[in-house]
Amino acid sequence: MTEETKAKFETLRAHIVSRCWRSGGFRGGPSSTNLTFSVAFDAQGHEIARGITEDRSAPAAEFVGCLRGLEGTTLSIAPPGANVGVTVQMTFP
Repeated sequence: MTEETKAKFETLRAHIVSRCWRSGGFRGGPSSTNLTFSVAFDAQGHEIARGITEDRSAPAAEFVGCLRGLEGTTLSIAPPGANVGVTVQMTFP
């Protein structure tokens, strides 16, 4: 499930970066940041909750704030048959 979730995020990378990274006002800020996504899925594979933690050594609060409100990023995976939680680490942009 972790690899499937990461693959789903990867399909959204261009959308996320174009909407949030460039519009986030990172002039003089970090050139990249590491995020940890904690995603919960229901038994049918639909996302029911998401948490995002940023790397404190390269903070990008504006990016994370934009990402939290970005529409069109809700994930779904193959039905696991029970509620599950997945943690995925990614580097942006």
